[in-house]
Amino acid sequence: MAGFTQLFKKVNKEELSEQELMYRQNDKIFIFILILAAIVITVDYALVMKFFDIINNL
Repeated sequence: MAGFTQLFKKVNKEELSEQELMYRQNDKIFIFILILAAIVITVDYALVMKFFDIINNL
């Protein structure tokens, strides 16, 4: 949890090296991709369950 708070905490950009800035940006992109994947998996699961309900009602 502390890692997330440090990730989004505002930091003086001049104090960070270029490599640290790149790592921070990559971490934000990775978290965004994980959240997006979780949303897609949830919607896909709901659609599959709806499809099975339609098949069972036939």
